[in-house]
Amino acid sequence: MVFVLGLSLKLLHDTYRTTYSTKSISQLVENQDVSHGSHSRWSVFSRSNNTMDVYLEKLKHFALQDGFKQKEVLLQQEGPNEHKFNESNTGELSDKNSARTIKVHYFNKPDHVSITSFAKCPDACIMTSGVNAEFSTSDAVMFQGPLLSYSHSRPPAKTRGQIWVLHGSEAPVYWSGSLSQWRGLFNWTMSYRRDADIRHSYGDFRTKQRQAGLSTVPADSFISNLFNPVGWFVSHCATSSKRESYVKQLAKYVNIDIYGACGKLVCGFKFKECLDRYKFYLSFENAICRDYITEKVFNIYQVASNTIPVVRGFKGQAAMFLPPGSYISTDEFSSAEELSKLLLQLSTNITSFQSYFRWKHFYESYSYDPNPFCTLCRKLHQSESYRRLYNDIEAWIKGGNKEFCEIVDDMK
Repeated sequence: MVFVLGLSLKLLHDTYRTTYSTKSISQLVENQDVSHGSHSRWSVFSRSNNTMDVYLEKLKHFALQDGFKQKEVLLQQEGPNEHKFNESNTGELSDKNSARTIKVHYFNKPDHVSITSFAKCPDACIMTSGVNAEFSTSDAVMFQGPLLSYSHSRPPAKTRGQIWVLHGSEAPVYWSGSLSQWRGLFNWTMSYRRDADIRHSYGDFRTKQRQAGLSTVPADSFISNLFNPVGWFVSHCATSSKRESYVKQLAKYVNIDIYGACGKLVCGFKFKECLDRYKFYLSFENAICRDYITEKVFNIYQVASNTIPVVRGFKGQAAMFLPPGSYISTDEFSSAEELSKLLLQLSTNITSFQSYFRWKHFYESYSYDPNPFCTLCRKLHQSESYRRLYNDIEAWIKGGNKEFCEIVDDMK
């Protein structure tokens, strides 16, 4: 299986090189090792607007995903006793697939990370936490990155042989301070970015068996005029992406209902019930950065019945993550006024509107799986195969904010 997967990826890469052999070498960037302090660009392929990039990247993604599924099937065939676990508050595990249990200490664990994150993993790992706790005997130490330099400008002592993991899901513009004092300490990264050592995505898609007939939007709900066509739930009102300014421009041409701290409306029902009132939802990120696409988008695919997400982000980025023809991107319009024309047109044309839901025949959206902590645990049991050291972790995270994040230029 490993050989077949490796050969498939090799063929994908060779196909890409052959197809674009006349292009400059900067467009054929592979996932570079960052032990020398540089950062890799766009995972296997550098960003371009060519659809070949999109399809090859998607094909690579599903090949890797199938590999994980095959592994899960093999693990299940080993017998039920191989997967027993104990969900205690210390993450204790029993009868795992490993000869020993890996000890992971989360130095500044945030509340959203559970101490039992490794409990259901096929490999044996346990988690402890605490800034003042003893972790010199831990196999690995995790650090939550965005506020790390603010709370701890100087790193603690690192035990020889420990693997340090930098974990963070915020965009670079929201990482405080500088990690210059942490140079040459981190071995792995755990992030939403596709070139992270352990990818911790906000969501993803998987293929499903095609169903007969097309998903349709009920005519009575489509023609309803009880609510404005566009909805937006937002609580962060001043952002790096200046999304609030874009929405203010868009509101000149189409009516928008705004919920949360930045609006005047309150949803007194479940999120789905409020969301299903709208034909369009503004899935605008708080920063426009490479690979930064969050639950604001994926939740729409998972929850909404008949709502089209409107996305705004790094140029052409949505095509790398979302099903073709399932969303509207502000990238394709010269101004908010031009975007509003399409929204108003689709609001009155049920046939065109329904075409945005064909993706439901082929894909389903889900919260990221496999569990990134299980991926981390598996790699820790095979750490000799993943040797790496980030000499300049600051460069990997921020890239000077010139390459990884964009200056807003779509408001005219």
